[in-house]
Amino acid sequence: MVSIRRYREGDGPAIVRGFERVFDQPRALEEWAWKFPREARESALLLAERDGEVLAHFAAIPVTLQVDGRRVRAGQAVDVYSTRRPGLFVRLVDRFYEELCGPGRLELLYGFPGERHFALGVKRLRYSEPLAVRCFTRPVAPGERSRVRSLWARWRPGPTVREGADPAAAEWLWRRSAARTPVSAIRDRGWIERRFLGRPRVAYRHLVAWHRGRPAALAVVRVSGETAHWAELVWDGESPRSLEALDTAVGWIAARAGARELRLWLGGDPAAEKLLSGRGWQQAPEPQGLHLGAVSFLPDLDPADLCRRLFVTMGDADLV
Repeated sequence: MVSIRRYREGDGPAIVRGFERVFDQPRALEEWAWKFPREARESALLLAERDGEVLAHFAAIPVTLQVDGRRVRAGQAVDVYSTRRPGLFVRLVDRFYEELCGPGRLELLYGFPGERHFALGVKRLRYSEPLAVRCFTRPVAPGERSRVRSLWARWRPGPTVREGADPAAAEWLWRRSAARTPVSAIRDRGWIERRFLGRPRVAYRHLVAWHRGRPAALAVVRVSGETAHWAELVWDGESPRSLEALDTAVGWIAARAGARELRLWLGGDPAAEKLLSGRGWQQAPEPQGLHLGAVSFLPDLDPADLCRRLFVTMGDADLV
């Protein structure tokens, strides 16, 4: 008999086995534990199982969004799957909505479905019509070199880019720049520490552009083969030269690693998009055909409008 229930301690290995079976790719248990911390397991995870085998799984990573001055408790749906026909999965999701969603619980769900899955999300799971993820690329010149000033040259006018994770600078920069992206995940110190510093087995490069003694822009980069993914971007919007210097530094990292292409997701920040477009970045199809869709459990929160306005980088997804 199939049982639909909440997470119980020790379910992790069975959930991972189901994931590997459906997606045909390995998943380390520590990667699963990073993605689903205790809060997510207890408040945002349901599974359908029979005799210890997970047949379907629906879960979300809790995310705090700022939406026009208020905070919304949201969840990003990830690693959802079913080893059976869609009927069981729809039953599981209906139960998830009933038990775990609503005011004071998960007030909004969003995700990045591929082309094969977003039709089901719209027809059966009440998701808004998904929007294509805004993806940008630029080539990496083989001889690209950084013009970033080193620490000893900080006295010179203009921005300085320093490499290395700096959670305190990230916190300060977010507080200064949050109003620029009024619909966004809270990208504070905790975001950087959990999303990029806490992930096992993945190496990221952290860059902070400083201008007049203060952090003005932040980047997180992951190089994978011939592609360098600009995974995170926070910019104060007041120092174009800082963002330009950051772009130069990202290109230098990519060139040094042998990458041929830079790739960036950027939605909800037209000023940054305009500046980077002037530096050779061009919009391109997202390689996996990913889209952004949402379902709201608050009567005054329009999920379609939120998706149109949401500030999005690769850091919002769990793929890089």
